[in-house]
Amino acid sequence: MKHIIQNYKTGELKVEDVPVPYLRRGGLLVNNEYSLISSGTERGKIEMARGNLLQKARQRPDLVKQVMHNVKSEGLVPTAKKVFTRLNTPVSLGYCSSGIVSAVDGSTGGFKATGGFKVGDRVACVGEGFACHAEVVYIPGGFAVKVPDELTLDKASFAPLGAIAMQGVRQSGAGLGDRVAVLGLGLIGQLTVQILKASGCHVIGVDIDNEKVEMAKEFGADMALNLKEADTEQGVGGFTSSRGADVVIITASASTSQPIEMAGKLCREKGKVVLVGAVPIELPRKEYYEKELDFVVSRAFGPGSYDESYINGADYPYGYVRWTVQRNMEEIMSLMVSGKVQVDKLISGRFRIDEADKAYELVRKPEGIVMGVLFEYDGNPDVPTRVIVNEKDGKARAGARSVGFIGAGNFAQSYLLPELKKAAGMELRGVATNRPISSDSVSRKFGFNYGTCNHSEILGDAGIDTVFIATRHDLHGPLTAAALNAGKSVFVEKPLALNPDELNGITEAYSKATSPYLMVGFNRRFSPLSVKLKKHFKDVSTPKVVNFRVNAGPLPPEHWLLNPVEGGGRITGEGCHFIDYLQFVTGARPVLVYALSMDGKTREEAQNVQITINFSDGSIGNIAYIADGDPSFSREYVEVFGGGRVAVIDDFKRLTLSAKGKKKVHTLRGKDMGYAGEISEVIKTLKGGKAAPISFAELVATTLTTFAVNDSLVSAAPVAIALDITKG
Repeated sequence: MKHIIQNYKTGELKVEDVPVPYLRRGGLLVNNEYSLISSGTERGKIEMARGNLLQKARQRPDLVKQVMHNVKSEGLVPTAKKVFTRLNTPVSLGYCSSGIVSAVDGSTGGFKATGGFKVGDRVACVGEGFACHAEVVYIPGGFAVKVPDELTLDKASFAPLGAIAMQGVRQSGAGLGDRVAVLGLGLIGQLTVQILKASGCHVIGVDIDNEKVEMAKEFGADMALNLKEADTEQGVGGFTSSRGADVVIITASASTSQPIEMAGKLCREKGKVVLVGAVPIELPRKEYYEKELDFVVSRAFGPGSYDESYINGADYPYGYVRWTVQRNMEEIMSLMVSGKVQVDKLISGRFRIDEADKAYELVRKPEGIVMGVLFEYDGNPDVPTRVIVNEKDGKARAGARSVGFIGAGNFAQSYLLPELKKAAGMELRGVATNRPISSDSVSRKFGFNYGTCNHSEILGDAGIDTVFIATRHDLHGPLTAAALNAGKSVFVEKPLALNPDELNGITEAYSKATSPYLMVGFNRRFSPLSVKLKKHFKDVSTPKVVNFRVNAGPLPPEHWLLNPVEGGGRITGEGCHFIDYLQFVTGARPVLVYALSMDGKTREEAQNVQITINFSDGSIGNIAYIADGDPSFSREYVEVFGGGRVAVIDDFKRLTLSAKGKKKVHTLRGKDMGYAGEISEVIKTLKGGKAAPISFAELVATTLTTFAVNDSLVSAAPVAIALDITKG
């Protein structure tokens, strides 16, 4: 299928043939009939992408701050690798579309949204990265709305922008008889004018373009002024009997806070200013203080815009949250049907998807005003589940391994795939990712034979003998078991499993396999400093004390890692790294664990945890996992004591070894967390037909210990770890 893709590094736009999206839980696939270019928003994205690094940095100081923090904590080279990986990652454009439902998830698991849709329904779709310019799109249940029979689909594609305008009006509280000024008469401004008129308001529009001013009048504005040609304050004063506007809604975009300053001057005492457009927020104290103005920011399409649970179909109670993304879209389409909101005059051009260059040239260099530009689709696209990118015969060379890769986000592209690409004897055959553009990009960048969005293509490919799994955590267990059952060798990123049922499925598949190979991405034990540390204690047979401090930094409550279904929490999702490291250092199995949470939270919510583990040889391991520290301080610190020896690793950049009163220090030029060493060992054992670098018994023990930590957090008591491993 065809999909418009932009290279964020160069700004280049192109139309690529990509695989059809995968139908995920709680969602639907839609064959687009129309998708709408929002000229203001997308023009800004295109210009930003075409800028150089300095220009990009000036526009996103928040990301520059993150980069500088990463340089301090991880070093220049790893940070640069991450930055350029992100810059080389293509992006999709657009967030407004309409079309016909072609597939609905059949296992909604209680998600209400998809329960109301069926194949053949006409729907309006919303969401960046979802309702994009492509022939087929995946839409989460909460981001689709049925289109009334009386409304054509080209008009329905305006529903998301109408929802933005409507949310701004709702935030303003403007109603019957209010005098409202609208600053900025672009696409959203024109829709705002019409919604305000439908609400019984008296409306004055303000812009710097005469054509937009006249259009606002055609849409019912009681007065409209050109900021460059008229005294706007005097005009609004006359319009409001010198009282000032009850409400000012800013729908303009600007690089300075000038629209906010003007809004304060136009507003009456104790009035309200609502910001909808992209404008830097710098409030002039004098005007806003002396008039005691309310200032409100309107967010996107309405409640639910950024709530993952809502997006995936968990609706808000109608009696408590009257207006949501879906309900705003429903209402704007109702206003279109009644004729109170008209969008015909807002359509500035229509193009086929193959004419993307022409469409965006019109948006970037308009002759006259350009509002909405539509892409039109034929509704019957070619929908391949895989797209061949590099022609190969499908057979690995003698002695080579044929690799399938499932999940290829920034981490995989930064640390795993570069090592596989340059390794001799590892042939990259197929890659599966969630999104069509990432599947296409990764397959081209790393030389895979084909890309797909359906992991079943990888698991069912007889030409693949080795599968790497780097998805989000909820798929690790099921995909690992499925790959083992399919006779594949498996490398899976941590964690191995999120719950005992998933672990049992893996154990069963492993025990049935003839020559199973399973490796989990516990990379720290492969750091060169870890190898030296292990060697330092090679002659020590007595128990050890190991302390591992992790200055992890906080995560927001909505982060996917804290989601019990998708991420499993920080201990299961990341703490397993440090449990594995304790096993590596002690060479023993964990038998008892006791864990306490500083903030009293348990399981998935716990972010500040102290863990003590007793090992089978008498060793004791302590893990301090801390979210409330200073993120600029070193992240990880390891101390090992035993047999008259001491070893200390500081953030995997510096190792201090001490024995018999003598110290030896090893310092690396940059942090080495062991990723390259890990993949090197995996490749070596795969090609040599040897067992995985970490035994299956250790992998299971680490996973069971994470479950025991969670149980201990709940019970506030020690928990014994029952190891029952029959193979490996």
